[in-house]
Amino acid sequence: MKIRSLLLFAALLFLWESAAYGSGEKNTLEPGAWAQKSFVYVAEKFGIPILRASIRIANGLSEGGRDLYRVQASVNSLNHLGFLFRMNNRFTSTVESETCVPVRYVKEIDQEGLLVPNKRYLQEIIFDFPNKRVIVENGGRKARQEIPLPPDTYDPLSMFARCYLKEELHPGQDIRMSIYDGVKLRQMVSSQGGNG
Repeated sequence: MKIRSLLLFAALLFLWESAAYGSGEKNTLEPGAWAQKSFVYVAEKFGIPILRASIRIANGLSEGGRDLYRVQASVNSLNHLGFLFRMNNRFTSTVESETCVPVRYVKEIDQEGLLVPNKRYLQEIIFDFPNKRVIVENGGRKARQEIPLPPDTYDPLSMFARCYLKEELHPGQDIRMSIYDGVKLRQMVSSQGGNG
């Protein structure tokens, strides 16, 4: 349980760009033969809840002959923050169900206020593993970039899906992560504590 909570927290660190402290709660729907799994996390700063984040993994999708999962996340500021802090960010990752290798990652950023930078944009990232690159398209401008990436690179949500659905994690195990979120490539090693 602690390992999964740590992975959820690691995924959320990539989903918003403001420092927050929080405690998480996992809610798994339909165990066994499942159609959807959901997770909820509330972040606090100075003991005050400021953000509510949710992640949902859905199966039963297919595209181009591949079975897929869709992983969706939202990060929302809580209403009492008003003009100081407003965030309504959405993230969607489409991944191959057998391997959790990412196919596409979409970010819809909508945030403003005195305590966060004003940002509003749409970004789509297409993972092209045969050519060891990602193709990044930025919103309405359709400005297109091709960025080389090492193999086994994931977006934050596909990494979360892989760790939650595919990996058998053990206490003391190191988890190596290569994550690209549309901003920069991050190489990380997460060491799990002794009592999983």
